[in-house]
Amino acid sequence: MQWYRGLTPQQRRVLLALFGATALVLVLLVGSVWSTLRSAPLPTPTTTLTETNVLISHVLTPSPTLFVLPTPTPTPPFDPLEAGTIAEEVAVARGTIARWGTPLKLVEQHELTTALYQRYQTLPPFTLQAKTTLDILGLWFWDEPVRIDTRAQARVAAAIYVPEEEQIYLRRDWTGSLEDLKIQLAFGYARAIPEQYGDLQRLQDEADTLDRHLALSAIADGDALIALWRYYELKPGTPQANALLTTLIQATTAHWIPEDPLLSDLSRLSLELGGTFATELYNKGGTEALDMALRRPPRSTHEVLHPEHYLEGDNARVISPLTPELGRGWILTHTDTLGEALMGLTLLEWRGKETLTTTLPYWDGDLLQAWDGPQGACVVLWQTAWKDWHEARHFYNEMTTLLPNRVAGYTRETPAPETLPAGQWWVGDKGAAFLYRYSDRVWLVWGTDPEAVETVGVSLKDAR
Repeated sequence: MQWYRGLTPQQRRVLLALFGATALVLVLLVGSVWSTLRSAPLPTPTTTLTETNVLISHVLTPSPTLFVLPTPTPTPPFDPLEAGTIAEEVAVARGTIARWGTPLKLVEQHELTTALYQRYQTLPPFTLQAKTTLDILGLWFWDEPVRIDTRAQARVAAAIYVPEEEQIYLRRDWTGSLEDLKIQLAFGYARAIPEQYGDLQRLQDEADTLDRHLALSAIADGDALIALWRYYELKPGTPQANALLTTLIQATTAHWIPEDPLLSDLSRLSLELGGTFATELYNKGGTEALDMALRRPPRSTHEVLHPEHYLEGDNARVISPLTPELGRGWILTHTDTLGEALMGLTLLEWRGKETLTTTLPYWDGDLLQAWDGPQGACVVLWQTAWKDWHEARHFYNEMTTLLPNRVAGYTRETPAPETLPAGQWWVGDKGAAFLYRYSDRVWLVWGTDPEAVETVGVSLKDAR
């Protein structure tokens, strides 16, 4: 075939160029395939991920080496959609129906830290609210500033209900126990129920004494604990129920710098008082009794500590403040009622945690007043009332040791000024103290200015 002879020289050159290009492409293609086949790795066994997440590294050597890097099994993520089911089941366990849904706010640990800090700035926890009263009683004895460690609390908190916002903060980055998360979330929903049945939040905002505020907090916390224990089908007082309470205390109460048993006792007081009160009330009258406590909450921790007095309507007496003529430069700076719970805690601290001989169930009212005077002087009056004069005398006898030694600063007993009613008088380098009883009332007076202490003591003649 001589077909190419009919082509012009130019056409022959173009055809030769095409043949050359085609040959070049074929040579390059064959070379690439050959190079790839030579460099391809030998087949290796397929690595299988087990439940323990073991990583196997295969090394092409005569004796293969196995490297095992165990890691903890990660906590399964919590689906927020499950929260609605938990809320419904908690309400059923409480024996009521939630009037409105409690929203969830998904946050990470650092966001919860910030939220806790802002909350405590706006509404300090009960311990800080009691600071002035504790300082007057000689129980705020830390040299360095006492601070809340919100980071430490946020680390162990998976879900926290905030009454002021009526919502629950839920950690979406929680890596701890999934069961702990559900416990805290269930308690959060349980804690929201008292806010929907009753007027506790408004009453707390209006509470003008530590005793009243603590009693109202205890009612809400106790109601929530009953719902939580019923949700988990636990009997109050059992090791399982107590373990549940410990988990809640660690997550829902403030953490302190420095750590101190008194700060911890004050932080957990509301939960412990409320749990005991709600349990006794529920055992006597079921959910109807709990509903009644929400509609008509106890007015003092005396009623919380003794539900029988609450059911009988046995309210503590109202003690009127005194207005002694202290003179120019003296200002009344603090007035408060401790109540039976805080008084009991105070006496335990004064006695160094020893067993008390005072029968506090017979407490019937108290009022603490403090005045500041010229050049840093101060004087304190603590009025106490008891159910009968026998208990008042018992308390008086105990205070003859505690008042001068624990409160007034190791003063020495001396004859009382003639202006004072019959009582006991001590004076020393740190000031003076006066103890007086009449019938079922006992008055404690102490301060840095003996003359001011005497003036307040004289005014007690009109208080009997």
